[in-house]
Amino acid sequence: MKSKYGEDDLESSTQLLMSNLATSMTDVVKQAIKDVLNEFDFEKLLTIAAGKTVRDVKGGYFSKEEDPTGQFVYRLVDGEGRRHKSLGYYDECAKDATTAAIHSPNAVVSEPDVSERDASDIAKDMLSPLPDRIEALNEWIFLDNDSAAAFVLDELKNGEANDEWLTALVFAAEDVKLPLAEQQDQAARLLRDVALNLRNRAEARFERVVWSAIRRFGSLVPVENADQLLNFLDRKGAVDTRLVALQSVVHIFELEPLADPATVQRLADRVFELAIKLLDRDLLFPGEIAAIVEQAIQALACMGDPRLRDCFDRLPSVEAPWFAELVNRNLRGLLDEWSEHVGEPAYQQIVDVLRGGV
Repeated sequence: MKSKYGEDDLESSTQLLMSNLATSMTDVVKQAIKDVLNEFDFEKLLTIAAGKTVRDVKGGYFSKEEDPTGQFVYRLVDGEGRRHKSLGYYDECAKDATTAAIHSPNAVVSEPDVSERDASDIAKDMLSPLPDRIEALNEWIFLDNDSAAAFVLDELKNGEANDEWLTALVFAAEDVKLPLAEQQDQAARLLRDVALNLRNRAEARFERVVWSAIRRFGSLVPVENADQLLNFLDRKGAVDTRLVALQSVVHIFELEPLADPATVQRLADRVFELAIKLLDRDLLFPGEIAAIVEQAIQALACMGDPRLRDCFDRLPSVEAPWFAELVNRNLRGLLDEWSEHVGEPAYQQIVDVLRGGV
């Protein structure tokens, strides 16, 4: 490929560029740059040089884009297809393709631009555009989970986030790993409070946020505090939280049979109330109501509650064979998961109920 730049100019700029990169480039990248130079492909040269300014993200590539100001920027796209806003490189030479431009190789590798700020700096910067902060926060979680997790909890604790930033924090809280027990306890309390507050908001956009907060809360709350999910097993507020709360109950108790069902009596009472009330042929249709009833029955089975039999006795009057089959299939799946607990009363109760049939 013939270069549109003079060979003398290119040779001069090449020497300067290689001098700047030599101390930190791997042999593989050095060879790649040499190959590119041999082809006089200046745009490839810029792309490879841009790689010097980013952290090691395997399997990635650079996507050339134009920002709102008209500047061209290379954005890193990692091996999983995620576009990294803060891991970018501004290509001044691309919009000023002159001999003078290529005589400024330092701009190629170390442009003092916000695109080279750490993701954590952008996420913390209240003056940065919100979409940039959200994208940077997700990237920060990917690159350094522990510090990002601490930041998310601090932001939730401050309680000063606007609706959009609060939404991002809740979704982030569901994604981050929380390595410390005290962080898990704190996150459970904060997310419970967020869900209780937001479920009274009428805007449809808060539905997913509330559900996300409850899911994460349910994954963190210890068994002895599982009755805190009672807060979400009613129909109060604009957001219906019953289904996601029941899913959380199942998640808590499906790991192994409960030693003493009496310890969760209040929770079991409400779960049974929901199941028996909605097991009605005028109410039970495919959709959310059916899902609520099915999860309520599954929760009773997980908690070893003897009223599981009452629910099965009610099934024929519902006249919904498809639903009876769904319940039977999921209970058989629970028995498979509990295969090492054959002697437990909760296990045997499910066996007896299934054996008795509908």
